[in-house]
Amino acid sequence: MEQQTTTRAESIYRNRLNQSCRLFIRHEWNELVYKLVHSEDDRLRQIGKDWHLPGHRPD
Repeated sequence: MEQQTTTRAESIYRNRLNQSCRLFIRHEWNELVYKLVHSEDDRLRQIGKDWHLPGHRPD
């Protein structure tokens, strides 16, 4: 029984850690895309617009 409790606690911890990592990556991605879209360089601005599409976002 003790082993199941430990396994359950570890599972909860891993799930929360994974969720935190995904949120961090999504935030960093959004910030990068924002900077690209608002860049003065036309090429970088186009890359930002392309990356803003749903297929490119990390989820």
